[in-house]
Amino acid sequence: MPWILTMIAAKKRPDKVETFAAAGERLFAKNCMSCHGQNREGAGNAPTLIGIEKSTPAAKLIRYCKRAAG
Repeated sequence: MPWILTMIAAKKRPDKVETFAAAGERLFAKNCMSCHGQNREGAGNAPTLIGIEKSTPAAKLIRYCKRAAG
């Protein structure tokens, strides 16, 4: 059975410009805020994230965030 394909012009989406800070805020709100709180103070089983960069190496934080998001 032959198929007929028609090419149509796709609407070009405007490039979304987002700073790293804005992306971090958006991702935190989506993936972390419900447990760690709006101000990163933690609650229940979710520890505070305030000052975590002083006690945990960046590479370990990155690995954990990737694992938690996946």
